Amino acid sequence: MKEVLLFSITLTGVIPSFAQKANEIIDMEHPAIALVNDFLVAAISGDPEKIASYLTDDFMFYHGTSAANYDPGIGKARFVRLVYCRQQESNCSAIEPFPNLYPERVQYLEDYRNHEVWVQTWNVPRGVNRATGVKLNTPAPRLYKISKGNKIKVIINYTLVHRKHLMDS
Repeated sequence: MKEVLLFSITLTGVIPSFAQKANEIIDMEHPAIALVNDFLVAAISGDPEKIASYLTDDFMFYHGTSAANYDPGIGKARFVRLVYCRQQESNCSAIEPFPNLYPERVQYLEDYRNHEVWVQTWNVPRGVNRATGVKLNTPAPRLYKISKGNKIKVIINYTLVHRKHLMDS
């Protein structure tokens, strides 16, 4: 009787795991990760045209920590201006991976049909604010949605930023 009970418990745990379909793929090496890293280098350069070249025309930037029920986001032109202004203000000299955390590509099945992937990063910008002399070292977790055309379609930023900074840019 014990063997039958033990066998049925084992089968109950094993069969559902074979029956489930994977709904996502996670990678640590993918061309989309290289694209995001190249975009970060462009952001450090502060060249608006170079920054814009990595973004789709319908690009949107969102704050994942927004308390608003509906965050309208920031479009491409305003985002490029925001990155340029931030770079001029902060003099960011490097963006390094957070220790022991690396970029990952996550591809959900519904995005797979559209040939889109998500890249999740945990980076730390390094630099010194030109006006205040304060050192930059706040972790910046972000999600990037990469389009079929190998451009960034969406960025979701999870760094706590005051909304006032976004309105002033």
